[in-house]
Amino acid sequence: MEETKDGDKESFEKLVLKHRKNAVGFAYGILKDIYMAEDIVQESFASIYINRHSYKSKNTFKTFLFAIIRNKCIDFIRKNKNYSAVNLDDISVLSTDLQPQELFQQKEELQHSIEVLNKLNEDYRIAFYLYEVEGFSYKEIAEIMHKSLPQIKITIYRARKKLREFLKEDIGYGN
Repeated sequence: MEETKDGDKESFEKLVLKHRKNAVGFAYGILKDIYMAEDIVQESFASIYINRHSYKSKNTFKTFLFAIIRNKCIDFIRKNKNYSAVNLDDISVLSTDLQPQELFQQKEELQHSIEVLNKLNEDYRIAFYLYEVEGFSYKEIAEIMHKSLPQIKITIYRARKKLREFLKEDIGYGN
């Protein structure tokens, strides 16, 4: 990012290529709409490039990027209160090398996982995703979510506890 700050467009392109997939996954986790997630990520990268001269390297670029994406997603949700979308056909994690029955089962399991995760409140879901999927440290998550380190530790603990409760309540899970 320091090279981008100095006007190196190739460095910025490398940053985009390196972080785009994870950034879209993060935005999708909040918005539940792959197309809107891609738009938010594109808008976030554009904003970063436009304001590159004011970048301060106090955190990693990924932490900085995810904080911007989180804020833009929250702004979008606030502006569009009735917004809600989930489409499994948009998710590219399903294996295409499977037989139709196996693909159907994999899709059902993914749908179940999404439903369970969606039961979590937004802070729990975001913190859990950042820690478990993206591999951010508690400190980085605190920076992204604008919370203290103890708050993040409690949030992730409570998210795990809630997930366990949801899975115990779910009669069909694991049978």
